[in-house]
Amino acid sequence: MIRAVALFAAVLAVPAQDDTPNPFRPFDREAFVKAIQAAGATDAQVQRFHAQAAEESAGAAAEELLRAVFPKYAAALAELEGADPRGVLSLAALIAESQQPHVRAHARYWLGRAFLDVDDPEGAVEVFTEYLRHDRNVSPFDGEVVFFYGSALARVPEREAAAGVLREFVQLFPDAPERYRASAAQLIAELESKINPLHEIADTMGGVERRIRKTDTGEETQRRQEDVIAKLQKIIEQVEEMEKQSSGGGGGNSPNSPRQDSNLTPGATEVGKLNRARDVTDRWGMLKDRERKAIEGEAEAKLSGRHRKLVEDYYRRLSRGAGR
Repeated sequence: MIRAVALFAAVLAVPAQDDTPNPFRPFDREAFVKAIQAAGATDAQVQRFHAQAAEESAGAAAEELLRAVFPKYAAALAELEGADPRGVLSLAALIAESQQPHVRAHARYWLGRAFLDVDDPEGAVEVFTEYLRHDRNVSPFDGEVVFFYGSALARVPEREAAAGVLREFVQLFPDAPERYRASAAQLIAELESKINPLHEIADTMGGVERRIRKTDTGEETQRRQEDVIAKLQKIIEQVEEMEKQSSGGGGGNSPNSPRQDSNLTPGATEVGKLNRARDVTDRWGMLKDRERKAIEGEAEAKLSGRHRKLVEDYYRRLSRGAGR
């Protein structure tokens, strides 16, 4: 495992040193407005942006302005919000084709969250990694991306890396919404606490199961399977040794008894969920076979490389959830 801070620094492409300058800058509203005006924003839309940023948040204002100026982006978000299975395809295609950095950044943010919403933390990690490498400092969502990146790592699970990223989030974004900062603090405490080996094995097995469902049976998946088997064998040997020593003796709490509070609290890793996983799965299940094949064919035609595989995995996950 790469040291957590070094891993985060590697994602950001900056040296892993204590005196490294903050790689994130405050959201530059004026630069954002200037760029969107160049793309066709009207004076009325800009005035609305400034008013909304003052009354609500820069994130909400930027979202509304982007949707008003870029129809494809607005359509993709409408699909996502309406639990339309095409939503992730439209977002991924927009990332591939758009030359507008603000559109790409926001599209990656929502795509990563869509993957998290259907329990695909590995896919979310990939998308958020792309954002942090290519899109930071153009969107008001930098802090939220770091939070969700750490949350996704916790669900993979990559505990050390997740705790490191979340510590960086707390330090780098003191003005982030309190719900994210509180959830980050809770997750850090749980990630750094001593976890019962059985729970750690269960987490690892969950990650292996997701990889196998994606038809990923490569070296990394096999290594994780072997690690699970080795840890289980060690626990079995410890239990057998304890039984020999106790000679069938009485009660008491076994040191290997699972702790009821040792799992990561679901709420901490699910803050900000879009909560449309069931809806989009149902919508996918209601489509005719030819409609699903048409969407899958569109993904194959419009996307390439990792994005195509991520979207194909997403539709396979929907098919399993719909019982197809």
